[in-house]
Amino acid sequence: MSENIKEFISSIPEFFYDLIARLIPGSIFIVLYIYELPSKSEELNVLTISFAIIISYFLGIIFSLIGTEVWGLMLFNHKELLKIYFPKNVMYTDQYIWNISRSSFKPADRKLITKMMAEKTMFCSTSLIFFIALIFPPYKIFFINTCHMRSCFIILFLIMTFCMITMHKWICLNVDNLQGR
Repeated sequence: MSENIKEFISSIPEFFYDLIARLIPGSIFIVLYIYELPSKSEELNVLTISFAIIISYFLGIIFSLIGTEVWGLMLFNHKELLKIYFPKNVMYTDQYIWNISRSSFKPADRKLITKMMAEKTMFCSTSLIFFIALIFPPYKIFFINTCHMRSCFIILFLIMTFCMITMHKWICLNVDNLQGR
């Protein structure tokens, strides 16, 4: 196989990482805070959709950076609490996981870790978005019962946080297993 084809094939997981980890959280934020549904289908044209995709991508980057820093500080500063959830005391930073997966793992293992890191980042970003929605409810919600909507945001925040921590645990244990091979 030529070098160009190998490079293209190895970039496919990177594309899915961007799709999962950045576009989905950015789109959720746009739906919650920015976007009003158009009254006519003609208002949804290629330019509008392209602009929404670009904005959601950049919002996703911002939320993934902030969320990774916030959750990283919270997780790694409270290791005593995490010993209950991480029984083997295997707790790696995202940076370590990226470095070790790119330098030591086979391409198939690297793709799996990349996909799981994308899902973890998505959960991290969306938990931050739902936490923001708890504090600053979207203006559209003021016309609905805010108590019920805040309850929904609490539940969504807790689910996303649980999923993020579970994904991180799974990734750390698999990185540990892959290193031991």
